[in-house]
Amino acid sequence: MSEKQPLEEPDLKSVRQQFVAEAGEGSDLWVGQQVRDLRKAKHLSLKQLSEASGLSIGLLSQIERGTSSPSLRSLQAISKAV
Repeated sequence: MSEKQPLEEPDLKSVRQQFVAEAGEGSDLWVGQQVRDLRKAKHLSLKQLSEASGLSIGLLSQIERGTSSPSLRSLQAISKAV
């Protein structure tokens, strides 16, 4: 029998690059709108989401406006907070 190779951790940068390549340049804006819609549906302010996620209000605002590309870690923090 052959030995099983351990699974490698995905390279987060390459995963993001692949997503942007497939989704197009508007992906940051789309993700930001989803974050904003979810935050508002949960009746959370940016300050409340910031405190719950550990991310700054400024970063959350940039993500929601599509001017900053969120890392997977940031998206995980946001999803746990909401």
